[in-house]
Amino acid sequence: MAEQVLMRHLARWYIWLGWLIGVPLAMWTITGLVMVSRPIEEVRGNNLRKDLPPVALPAAANTAGRSAITTITYMDDTIERFSASGITLPEIEEIAARLVVAEQIDGGKAVVGAQFLAADETPIELRRPFPSWRIFNVMWGLHIMDLQRRDDSSHPIPILFAALTAIGSIIGCVLLFRRRSTQNAG
Repeated sequence: MAEQVLMRHLARWYIWLGWLIGVPLAMWTITGLVMVSRPIEEVRGNNLRKDLPPVALPAAANTAGRSAITTITYMDDTIERFSASGITLPEIEEIAARLVVAEQIDGGKAVVGAQFLAADETPIELRRPFPSWRIFNVMWGLHIMDLQRRDDSSHPIPILFAALTAIGSIIGCVLLFRRRSTQNAG
């Protein structure tokens, strides 16, 4: 008799937990589906890059009016640019950046503006030095329940809902096995 009362209480808790965790579970499923529906190459913008043949550095510093530039990315993600003669170059100006985009990205000639962003101050849509897919970032923010910065997947809200989901799953398993054993006994 006490076991039946316990099972009824567990069933009630399970129903209320189901209502409580149903919304985040649906959101996690939908946002996960949206994120995996696009190939990661498209999310990164690789599909926009023009397939240009590699160009060898010229022997002279200037060929046909263009200077050869070498870019070095260090392990700490800082970037330095050098001319063919080894002189450190300043940061790229907006006009130069727009020319590079127009030359190397499909639709790059339609760029309205460009702004320099330090590697440690990139907007949340980027997080890394490659083009982004805006919808993916919004879905990621919803998925980890961090709509402000979209970079903290370990904060109290998802931890709470994940814990409630785990408790609901355990109660569901207990109810499933108990219900089966009472049906088999009768």
